[in-house]
Amino acid sequence: MSQPNQFLRVLLEVAYVWITISFLLSIIGGWFSLSRRYKSPRTYYEDRYSFQSAAFRYVVSYNRCLTIGGDEQGLHMSVMLPFRLFHPPIYIPWNDITKGKRESRLFGIRLRFRKTPSVPIALTSFIVQQLEAIKGSEFPQNP
Repeated sequence: MSQPNQFLRVLLEVAYVWITISFLLSIIGGWFSLSRRYKSPRTYYEDRYSFQSAAFRYVVSYNRCLTIGGDEQGLHMSVMLPFRLFHPPIYIPWNDITKGKRESRLFGIRLRFRKTPSVPIALTSFIVQQLEAIKGSEFPQNP
């Protein structure tokens, strides 16, 4: 086998693994479900925090690859471009969000969403406080 053909084969295998992992993370973690219910109308928001982390369901975590923010209407989340495959930006209205009690030091507070109750997201206390500042009030507590 010649060098160019071998290089192309390795490149295709890496692309296949990248696509498969991105798809599985989106499905298992719940990003796919969120994006179907909460499509983002735009990609840029004035109040945003880049390189953030979040824990989704079934131990799927997005570490330092999220942009989280919003406006007076809701929460915006997007994944950095190299990892965005199967992860379109999402936008969740504030009135669809409730929060749980502080759970751990790293991902302190779990948020739940009215249209996708099976997809909780755990965020740091700092980010939740910033989101509540953007919103103008605290999130209601989970029942």
